[in-house]
Amino acid sequence: MTLELKRLSGPVLREGRIHTLTIGALYNRCNQAIDLTRHYETVGSLTIKCGFCLLSSERKRRASQVSCLVASMSSATYDIHLASSSEQHAAYVNVHEVWGGNVPLDDFLSHRYQSETHNRADWFVLTVGEKVVSSLGRQPLQFQFCGKILKGCGIGSVHTHPDYRQKGYAAALLRQVDQWSSEQGHQISLLFSDIDPGYYARLGYERWPADASICDRDMLRNLSDEAVRLEPVQYQADDPLLPTFYQLWHRQDQLCIHRDTPYWNYSSNRKNVGSFFVVLDERDDPVGYIRARIKEEGCLQLTEFATDPDQPQSQRSIYRALGVLAAEWECSVVEGWFPASSRVPKKPREQAITMLRSLNQEVSLLDDPDLMQKSHFWMSDAF
Repeated sequence: MTLELKRLSGPVLREGRIHTLTIGALYNRCNQAIDLTRHYETVGSLTIKCGFCLLSSERKRRASQVSCLVASMSSATYDIHLASSSEQHAAYVNVHEVWGGNVPLDDFLSHRYQSETHNRADWFVLTVGEKVVSSLGRQPLQFQFCGKILKGCGIGSVHTHPDYRQKGYAAALLRQVDQWSSEQGHQISLLFSDIDPGYYARLGYERWPADASICDRDMLRNLSDEAVRLEPVQYQADDPLLPTFYQLWHRQDQLCIHRDTPYWNYSSNRKNVGSFFVVLDERDDPVGYIRARIKEEGCLQLTEFATDPDQPQSQRSIYRALGVLAAEWECSVVEGWFPASSRVPKKPREQAITMLRSLNQEVSLLDDPDLMQKSHFWMSDAF
């Protein structure tokens, strides 16, 4: 159970004093009645002790009140809001220490400002005074969920300045953004975690299957004896080839990214996620497509593929095409996020772990025990 201090109004809080706050100032993640007696929680620099209160998913929306004893606090306060251009720049500077690698700061910032992914995101920050302390980006997404198209979002680049860590700031920021997203009609939130997934699990996210595969190119080529040919292809809004195969492949899934025309335009313009190739059989008929890039010398990285899932030979042709492309690019191995149905050996990913959260009580991700096995997200969709 997590209790979060959201926004305070009225008299200034003082240590050792009892204060009455509205439920709007406190957020209870649990959807059942819970006794909050003697519960302590630190949020930012404030530690509170709850008195007595029973909350339910229905009552927590009402204008109820709860009494809290302020056990300790410092003078620091924070604010969460949509980033201004200068705050977004400050956030980009902050994250360089994590995602910049050996790239000089100026080059890193230039890449961020030119990135399709970062340009389409809404950026939110938590500030202490005038300083940007925590930040994250929210991507607009749509999900195909059990035959419906749902509005959703993707969370990325969650970061806190090193001098302000272990104070609950990133958690407070993500909870607030998730609440705003829910109020704005988003029904599912997706993120790819590079840290212990337990952190996001405590914030309401469910860990999803997240496997990676690496295999020898000859193993893929030997999955089929039929001749295949690859032709480079680019997405065109008036050409249904790629979207048709994508929809055909994902009709077997109960949960995946729904790609409309704006999303296809965005995805096809992304750098560093690979090039598209249509796969042709021995009759020169298209059987699907692959998207791949050279990750490093000798390694071809599959970022997505699509074919007819009801045609096993078409799937084998896709795998053979990957092996052929790897040979043409002088790569001895192929890696990627292959679907669960593939015959390629898999192991759990250590980074980019898929995590999902329902932002609408009517959208349950856990009702269907097979949902996790009936979903798939591609590396090209990660952000």
